[in-house]
Amino acid sequence: MLQGILFTIVVLFIAFLSFLFWRAKRIALYELQERGLAKISSVKLLIGLLQKHRGLSAAKCQGDQSVGGDLSVIKQQVAKLMSSKSLIHEDSERWQSFHDHWQRLANDKTTVTAENSFQQHTQLISNLIYLLEDVAQLHKLSAHYLPEFAYIDFVWRELVNVTESVGQSRAVGTASVTMGHCDSVQLIRLKFLTKHINTISAQVLSKITSKNRRTKTMLEAGLSKTRSLTSVIEQEIIDRERIAISRDEYFSQATETMTSLNTIFDAQVEEIKKSIAA
Repeated sequence: MLQGILFTIVVLFIAFLSFLFWRAKRIALYELQERGLAKISSVKLLIGLLQKHRGLSAAKCQGDQSVGGDLSVIKQQVAKLMSSKSLIHEDSERWQSFHDHWQRLANDKTTVTAENSFQQHTQLISNLIYLLEDVAQLHKLSAHYLPEFAYIDFVWRELVNVTESVGQSRAVGTASVTMGHCDSVQLIRLKFLTKHINTISAQVLSKITSKNRRTKTMLEAGLSKTRSLTSVIEQEIIDRERIAISRDEYFSQATETMTSLNTIFDAQVEEIKKSIAA
């Protein structure tokens, strides 16, 4: 009788310890993922600021000095964001490489060519996109740890890259529109980007599934806006000997397209937050 009672107590004690261990692991995973989502959001915001800085820099390199004030504001926003706790990656070589490169570019007082500016900005953004993927992996935010979001790796990688392709088309197109015509390099680049955006956006957005009706509407809007933008690029820039569309109009439409894709990204982050907190 006594042995039976002791055995039951031991079993219950082991079960209790197992529960405490499971609960501690679950809390630790939640806190890790929560920190990861905060870092991802900050990196994504930084990517957006650099994409905008690249687009306006393209106009400045073609002689439009009216964007100088906006560029200064963006630099201030980048500096503030880079100093925030959610963006400090002291042990990351990618982060240090980005930090050093951005400081050189932001403080460069010499005249930078349009091509050099484009290449430097694009390299910086590419570095941040890889950093975003690193953060997702390190904080267990991959599909392996989020079975309800089997497509999430496409969000962290492909969706961000599609948005970056649109960002590149905004920068290249802005330079062309400011000049009033396309040079040979811009023409080749825009032709590639329009084809790439049309193909990849359809593939990526079809991979993202959600029961949320609002998210489905976002996906449809994102696809519609990418199609509309590439149509404008083809008809108003590529096929025009003399470009008539204004810089502000083109920049605005490209920005709206990027915003629609960024909204999808942000919605996925929010859905994951709710899921891991449940």
